[in-house]
Amino acid sequence: MNIRFLLRVFFVVATSLSTVPLAYAATIGYVDARRVIDKAPQSEVELEKLKIEFFDRKEKLNTEIEAFKKDEEELIKNSVLLSTKELDRKTSDLRDSQRNLQRAQREYNEDYAQKRNETLSQLETLISEVVVAIAKKKKLDIIFQQAIYASPSIDLTDDVLEALKKQHKK
Repeated sequence: MNIRFLLRVFFVVATSLSTVPLAYAATIGYVDARRVIDKAPQSEVELEKLKIEFFDRKEKLNTEIEAFKKDEEELIKNSVLLSTKELDRKTSDLRDSQRNLQRAQREYNEDYAQKRNETLSQLETLISEVVVAIAKKKKLDIIFQQAIYASPSIDLTDDVLEALKKQHKK
């Protein structure tokens, strides 16, 4: 009899505990982070600043590329007229120029990528702050940034973009 009573108590407690999580419904939201980064006014401004910052360096690199191509075409055109020694020297000089140019291009690309990543990281921090503020204001429990599907009713992307626009105007 004692065992039957304990089993009944255990069964009642177990079934009541299994329904507790169902009583609490989490409120969720979704933000399309890629769309926010692409359309936020702060993104446009910062990426434009980046283009301006690297413009002179890119133009100089393009000028050097054009000069290299011109030298290469000239060497090909005049190779028949040059002595073997002169042709070897100019070919060697051209190879050195090509290596230097490739190194300069690599450095430019690395510097640009690093600065762009830093800029995007700062933007992501700002966006995260805005998302958290909206989540707290709407009393949401969790916000997702990646989803295969998100119902428009939980999509906060437009709210985040609007908040970023207001913040940008200040």
